[in-house]
Amino acid sequence: MADGDTRAEVIGAIAKVKSIPAEEIGPETEFAEIHVDSLDAIEILFELEERFDLSVPDEAVQGMERVGQVIEAVERALAERAEAAPD
Repeated sequence: MADGDTRAEVIGAIAKVKSIPAEEIGPETEFAEIHVDSLDAIEILFELEERFDLSVPDEAVQGMERVGQVIEAVERALAERAEAAPD
């Protein structure tokens, strides 16, 4: 999956959970700006795990404050999975 696709999917997942247009969210958007609380964060995590077929440890996303941090974490997880995949 290309980086732009990952970005769009992450933003789409957040937009879905928060019921806001994806156009209102960017990598620099802070969770406080879009009122993401701890329950929203769990829902976003579940949505991302489903969309990307990943298992993301809760501690990997704790302390994140911006959408861009989530995009980077998903990209890292996808890269690690690709490296671990047998040829």
